[in-house]
Amino acid sequence: MVTLKQLVPYRLRLYARTAWADLRRDALTPPDKLIRVVGGSILDFKPIGESWVAAFVREAGLQPDERVLDLGCGVGRTAVALTRFIGAQGSYEGIDIVRPSIEWCRDHVTPRFPNFRFTHADVYNRHYNAAGRTQASEFRLPYPDDEFDLVFLTSIFTHLVPRDARNYLAEIHRVLKPGGRCFNTFALLTETSRRSIAEGTALAGLGGLTHEFEEGCLVADPADPEFVIAFPAELVTSMYAACGFEPPRIVPGSWCGTPGAHRAQDIVIATKPAAAGAAGAATG
Repeated sequence: MVTLKQLVPYRLRLYARTAWADLRRDALTPPDKLIRVVGGSILDFKPIGESWVAAFVREAGLQPDERVLDLGCGVGRTAVALTRFIGAQGSYEGIDIVRPSIEWCRDHVTPRFPNFRFTHADVYNRHYNAAGRTQASEFRLPYPDDEFDLVFLTSIFTHLVPRDARNYLAEIHRVLKPGGRCFNTFALLTETSRRSIAEGTALAGLGGLTHEFEEGCLVADPADPEFVIAFPAELVTSMYAACGFEPPRIVPGSWCGTPGAHRAQDIVIATKPAAAGAAGAATG
């Protein structure tokens, strides 16, 4: 007996599911066309957001009363999930270079959760903000020093060349409180991941990292290095050290075949050293 699933092509079934979800979406789910600007679809919007919150809790010890910064917040995928975790004593700031994404979050998330705020950063990016007036290597985060308990970025440093990455790390260090943490994701070049790339087994769209770039990085397209870039693990460690972070903890991702990995990309957790005075008071 031929089933309906066999008769209807997969792409058509997926289109129908997406259109139905778009039609029935709730007030905290953006339109599918906005979600697709930064990846994914309306079908995975909530599950992916929830999975990131679980990762922040598991790997960075996120607490409901903390002040957090989402650097590259997109159209609020993680923000929406965090509205069910961050309490009234905590707060969230999201910043992104895609203006329509920020406008949607301001119109739909902030009115319901006033401790969730969103800022547009007019930073140049050939894919997402080609008219941006500020270079990523010169951008200053619009927040005071020592402001956040946790800064997190997901799949941002896989699209930054080294000079831009260094500036972002310096700015993250500046806005973190002493003892604050940075949760970041990378494609890290190690002996294992280089072998995976060479053997053609690298996953998550990272198999094309075959072109040499600056400082030992690998890119998929030398003419468009921000499309996707991998950093040598030792370069990343030195970049964090140069910005004043404690030695980072690395959680390998599944992209190069790590058994049991929770995420595709590698996770890097780094802490800003606690202030000397605070440390002395704690031990005195």
